[in-house]
Amino acid sequence: MSGCFAADSSVLLENGQRKTLRNLNIGDRVLTMDAAGQPVYSEVILFMDRNLEQVENFVQIHTDGGATLTVTPAHLVLIWHPTEQRLEYMFADRVQENDYVLVHDQYDRLSPQRVQRLKVAHRPGVVAPLTRTGTIVVDSVTASCYAVVNSQKLAHWGLAPMRLLATMRSWLPGSNAVTSEQAKSDGGNSTMSATTRTKGIHWYARFLYALKNIVLPQEWRYQ
Repeated sequence: MSGCFAADSSVLLENGQRKTLRNLNIGDRVLTMDAAGQPVYSEVILFMDRNLEQVENFVQIHTDGGATLTVTPAHLVLIWHPTEQRLEYMFADRVQENDYVLVHDQYDRLSPQRVQRLKVAHRPGVVAPLTRTGTIVVDSVTASCYAVVNSQKLAHWGLAPMRLLATMRSWLPGSNAVTSEQAKSDGGNSTMSATTRTKGIHWYARFLYALKNIVLPQEWRYQ
């Protein structure tokens, strides 16, 4: 089981525009959260899963401020514990009413908002972008790029080879032109978009999903 966002969810680009995940490209710079908990724009380096026809069950997390995150149950969502003043990554289907998630507000901050209600949604289209930071703000709600493994640090470490590969590719001649072309393509109709947004689960993500059942204790895996 993988973890994804609904394809019609949107992200905020560095240029101030919003873009749906179904139209997102590798090389787009989107709003994420850095290790210090601050909003920062980060490059999309690959899609761990992308299937616009796949019908999936999603958890919908509604906040009292009007934000709604639609994500698969095994995906990691960031929760703020106000009494303990700490952040915790939690599987989406473990989030409860009155928990707090971090929402991007009008002051360009990631502020806690209370979870008002939870729903189940059934819809087509799943997308799982991976950013360099390992986080992403989707429909204004802060979440991990990872799923299935109950550890943000471990998952981020596991994707280190893909971040290194993306860095090496950026050194190649013409890489800046590629990124520029991708950033201009909203509709996903260009040849560049078609070659960089392959359908289905990325081969490296498949490798990690298989490896987790061998090397990780059961309590660290989504059940």
